[in-house]
Amino acid sequence: MFGIAGRWWRRESFRKRIIALGLLSGVFVAEGLSDVRYVPSVRTAGWVLIVVGLLVPLVLGRSWRERLYGYAAMVPVALVTFGAYRVINWSFVNL
Repeated sequence: MFGIAGRWWRRESFRKRIIALGLLSGVFVAEGLSDVRYVPSVRTAGWVLIVVGLLVPLVLGRSWRERLYGYAAMVPVALVTFGAYRVINWSFVNL
């Protein structure tokens, strides 16, 4: 999935580049939030992941408009991914 997103970011239309930015940054942010909230032993790494995720649209966006839309796309991806992490963790705890 991220290989396709990388291709979209490099060569495709504006809409596909936004999706690619949202996917990459959203996953970093969700992973960081999960680490900060639920894994105290790696809290610092979680904050680093959040910062990296927030920098992705800023660094990889080609225009300010693309960066802004990249941040907007990041929010639902981060929320869905964070929710998926919670469901997966819950299912393993309740085995």
